[in-house]
Amino acid sequence: MSTGDSTDFKELVRSRTDLVELIGESIALTPQRGDRDYVGLCPFHDDNRPSMHVYRDRQTWRCWVCDKGGDCFSFVMEYERLEFLDALRLLAERAHLELPQKHRSSLGAEQQHKGLYEVLDWSCQQFHNCLLESSAAQPARDYLRDRKIDDATIRTFQIGFHPPEWQWLLNRARNRFDERQLVEAQLAAPRAQGSGLRDHFYDRVLFPIHDPRGRCVAFGGRILPGGSSHDAPKYINSPESRVFPKSKLLYGLSIARNAIRESGCVVVVEGYTDCCLAHQFGQCNVVATLGTALTDSHVLALKRFARRVVLMYDGDSAGQNAMERSLIKFLAQDVDLRIMSLPGETDPADFLIQNGRQAFLQKIEEATEVWDYKFNSCLQTHGTSSIDARQRILEDMLSVVALAPGIQGTMREDVILGRLAQRLGVSESSVRQRLGNQRARGKQRQQRQVSFDTAHTNAGRPKPPQHQPTSRKSLLQEQDILEIIFVQPSSITSIREQIGVTEFVNGDLRHLLQICLDMEASGQQLNFDRLLAELEDPDLKQTAIRIERQAVDKAIPQKISQNDAYLNQTISNMKWRREVESHEQDRTRVASVVDSKDLGEDTRSLLQAAEQFARKRAASPKPTTH
Repeated sequence: MSTGDSTDFKELVRSRTDLVELIGESIALTPQRGDRDYVGLCPFHDDNRPSMHVYRDRQTWRCWVCDKGGDCFSFVMEYERLEFLDALRLLAERAHLELPQKHRSSLGAEQQHKGLYEVLDWSCQQFHNCLLESSAAQPARDYLRDRKIDDATIRTFQIGFHPPEWQWLLNRARNRFDERQLVEAQLAAPRAQGSGLRDHFYDRVLFPIHDPRGRCVAFGGRILPGGSSHDAPKYINSPESRVFPKSKLLYGLSIARNAIRESGCVVVVEGYTDCCLAHQFGQCNVVATLGTALTDSHVLALKRFARRVVLMYDGDSAGQNAMERSLIKFLAQDVDLRIMSLPGETDPADFLIQNGRQAFLQKIEEATEVWDYKFNSCLQTHGTSSIDARQRILEDMLSVVALAPGIQGTMREDVILGRLAQRLGVSESSVRQRLGNQRARGKQRQQRQVSFDTAHTNAGRPKPPQHQPTSRKSLLQEQDILEIIFVQPSSITSIREQIGVTEFVNGDLRHLLQICLDMEASGQQLNFDRLLAELEDPDLKQTAIRIERQAVDKAIPQKISQNDAYLNQTISNMKWRREVESHEQDRTRVASVVDSKDLGEDTRSLLQAAEQFARKRAASPKPTTH
């Protein structure tokens, strides 16, 4: 966490950024309440009625449906998918402010990786120019022409070619980049035999892979049919590097992002050429995986960009198996997942060439909801003609639900189980019972595995403390304290003298209180705007803004300005809760000692304290709730 001058610069950037203008560049805003409140369609969920509010007086925003919110930094981070330091730099440039040296050096990965981005961008241009101009690239141009990829698409995706020369890139980089930089960018590697380096790609058509900001971070290489490396794999990707987290990126996302937002739908294919051909045919909301299975990180990224996700894998067995593996990752996510099956072993590129975009669009519209796709697959495997077949379908379907993370107890699970019971003609209670049995068996297997691992790797280590969930009453009381601090910062002195940070049970609220206390202790002027400038975590900032808006809606500034009763009562409520919890702990200790029949001096003291508290509790009025 940064303090002092760092906070001052972030606050300067924030003060030079008009949030209404910033957000208005991306969505249409309509003024309300005399230009103090602007509303628009939230870009972070499927919003049909304007639910995003931008508050000009506070320079904050919040969606009252999906509960996202924050300040200018939060919006840029969420909308552009940037880390905080990158958002800071972007907004500083927008405000025509020069980053202080301190911030340049703290730009972490952005600054450290600058050299990697430069060498990768330069290499991308070298490969692309080679494909367009070199006579050695004629076989590559012929291959792309055979795949029906035209020149415009080649330029849009910056497709390139590495000729059959083992040091082609190394030689071109001489006197421009250090060999170490090419190795670090995964463009060169030590020779398998002998000394020296060789280029990583050889005699391949290259598809540059970009991050969401459009920076080249890696390459996918396709060997030419009948090329010089007959035993080499058809496709290879750059190995992972500091700028290339393979399991988090999708091919074509930086190009497809606007089309995805406009359509509210993203289509996921397997191959680079599938993606390129879709864009060439005008279907620009298509992305591709990078030769890996769909990961949880992919799911989260896609969910942020679009409500509907259509998986369009190849019609062969490998494609169908990949699709099956993706189902569990999406099942618990709040996203409309559809499966688009292609006939036979057709891939999306061939389907587009043979049938055109209109048929492709029709396939997308007809895509089967993931649950129906899985159910129909089970029907084909088992049929429904016998009791055994229905039981097998039920077990197969429930095995997917049991493995889906975070779905237990949700409305989504209720809908799934109700539909499954109806389709199979069995009672929902029976379905729930079978699911409970599957989860219990899975938990037992997990516990056995954990016990085995612990016995072999963690013998003798103490168990970590268990996290205690926050009760609703505790949560509301802790929010009450923060509401007062946020709208009446001078109250923190009284609060600090009577309530400690450790008395906050909720981790996020405890963190917010600690930051406020740290700011006061360091001599900084504590106010809500400076607190927001101090916060870099978007979720924490969102929580702070939600609490501050609650305080304003509850008219807490007016309540505090009238007298000190509101503040004193809020503090008393927290102190009373502390006494109650301490008493409950004493009762537990007494019960355990009494059960063991060991009534010593300590036990008598505990019993006496419990009796005194019971009398006090009976005589005291109940704490006031706000």
